[in-house]
Amino acid sequence: MKKYKYIMIETTKIVTADKPHYQILNKKTGYWLGEIFYDAQWKQYVSRRDNLCIFSVSCDRDIIDFIEHHAGKE
Repeated sequence: MKKYKYIMIETTKIVTADKPHYQILNKKTGYWLGEIFYDAQWKQYVSRRDNLCIFSVSCDRDIIDFIEHHAGKE
């Protein structure tokens, strides 16, 4: 699995629709940051930071784009 600078992504024992779940951890502290899992309704992998909302890849890209290009430039 690819190594990242600030986070670790680990496979969990949870499986949905025969697809594994992954947890996102802070690399330095091991603190749980969220999870990546297959959502059968969306028919794609999504990420979740809490139990209130989930993000598709395109949502995450939009958030990343905003941070990289627009945040703090108002």
